[in-house]
Amino acid sequence: MPLQEGEFRPPFDHRCTHSDEWTLHLQVSKRSRWRCKAAPSALCRQNVLRHHWVHRRRQDGKCKQCGKSFQQKFFHSKEIIAISCSWCKQAFHNKVTCFMLHQIEEPCSLGAHAAVIVPPSWIIRVRKPQSLLKNSARRKKRTSFKRRTSKKGPDESKWRPFMLKPLPSPLMKPILVFVNPKSGGNQGAKLLQMFMWILNPRQVFDLSQGGLREALDMYHKVPNLRILACGGDGTVGWILSTLDELQMNPQPPVI
Repeated sequence: MPLQEGEFRPPFDHRCTHSDEWTLHLQVSKRSRWRCKAAPSALCRQNVLRHHWVHRRRQDGKCKQCGKSFQQKFFHSKEIIAISCSWCKQAFHNKVTCFMLHQIEEPCSLGAHAAVIVPPSWIIRVRKPQSLLKNSARRKKRTSFKRRTSKKGPDESKWRPFMLKPLPSPLMKPILVFVNPKSGGNQGAKLLQMFMWILNPRQVFDLSQGGLREALDMYHKVPNLRILACGGDGTVGWILSTLDELQMNPQPPVI
């Protein structure tokens, strides 16, 4: 789409594809466009966390530069009205007078929730072993008129796309969020999307997809860890029993 008069578009390093497992996609509604948080490798340079600027067609609040509210367009409008950071949530008007070129490389503080967010610098991508890639390629080549239920092998079920390397800090108190979408009249899906947008999506887990034990095992070395359980009494009991089985020491508090 061509630039309009007074509009500024910085050269974003986005590298975003919906088939990429490492890029984190957040879908707010069925009619909305995808909002993504870039991979840590694209954000952390020389151990400095950079902003991840995204174009916004709708934006609440006020511009940090001029202090004026964002003028909301019609829903079908494709005009970019704001530029905001997906981590610290700073937002600016899409104008050269509000968003300066030097702001692209400025460090990001992760915003008001920095103390509970798992920094992208803690997350290290793990490449998929060649043996698992060959197995998945073979399964794709198989064709059948009948629907088959694909079962993962023992090696593939143990493989994780990322690992954690936490850096202890007395100011950091990361929170691990577990959401049961079926609880509360199926309101959990909205909570899941909200937490993924506010926090790091790698610290928010959908319990309907499983992975409770794997998530707790992955985060057991994170200092000052706290757990937020979004669900009913059964969800809380499930988390507490899993913590007892893993024998985490010290055991993180469950909220």
